[in-house]
Order: sequence, then structure tokens, then C-alpha cells
Amino acid sequence: MRLRRGFTLLETLIVMVVLGLVMAMAAPRMRAGTETANRKAARDVVASYANTARRMALARASGTRLVVNGNTLAVTIDSLSATSTVARATDLQSQFGATLSFLFLNGASAGSEIAFDKRGMLRGGANLTRKLVVESASGARDSVCISGAGMVMRGRCR
Repeated sequence: MRLRRGFTLLETLIVMVVLGLVMAMAAPRMRAGTETANRKAARDVVASYANTARRMALARASGTRLVVNGNTLAVTIDSLSATSTVARATDLQSQFGATLSFLFLNGASAGSEIAFDKRGMLRGGANLTRKLVVESASGARDSVCISGAGMVMRGRCR
């Protein structure tokens, strides 16, 4: 009798089928996890841009704006001579697969920009909280809220 080493073709095929089934069950969960991570990353970028606009207003003692153009964000500084962009435009759709909408907390559309005065507070209607909603392809939502006092909050608005 001869000593046999290795695996038979049947044993190898059985292992490959079992691995395939495990991967097929895990793939949807991995995809959902990636989408959630992208949505949260997009939310963090929106909050970062809002904080940058507020900090620049305070640092330069001049008005700044967080400009929302579709799914694209940019931060601009208002000066006597011209308006200059300080934070380059970021497209959330191409970078994270997320869409962006801009609302007042009561649900009304809020236009295309959030303006901060030289004290870091919102210009025009300081009593209304602005809400930027980030939505993933599956419809899951996350938000960034900016109070009239200029405070930037991630997550649910109150």
C-alpha cells in the first residue's frame, strides 16, 4: 500500500463551494458597510467645510460663505476687492456617492449658501437652524446642522 499525500479533486471542489457560499452571504453586508462608511465620511466633509467657513470668518474678521452647488461644497471669503475661494470645491457625489440637500430645520429650502458674519454667526435669520442632509444611494440619510450662533452639529438636528 502506497502513502497518499495531498487532497483529491472532490475534496478541493467541496471546499471551494463552501467558500463561495460564505462569500455570497457576506458580500451584501460588506457593500452596506461601505455605503454607511461613505455616507458618514461625506457628512464629516460637510461638517468640516462648515467649521472651516466659521473659523475663517472669526480669524479674518470678515464674512465667509459655505457655498452649496448641487452636490458640491466650497468655502469663500468676502473681501472688499473680490470674493476668494479658500477651500477647494468638493463633489460629494463623485467622491462618496452621496447627494446633498440644504434645508431650514422646518423643511423649507434654504437656497445655495450659508453666510457667516465676522463673529462666526449666521447672517440673516439667526433664529433658524440650517440643515445639510447627506443621502446615500440606498436612501439612508445623515445630517449636519448649523445653529444661528454658528455651532456645527453632526447627526440629528433638534
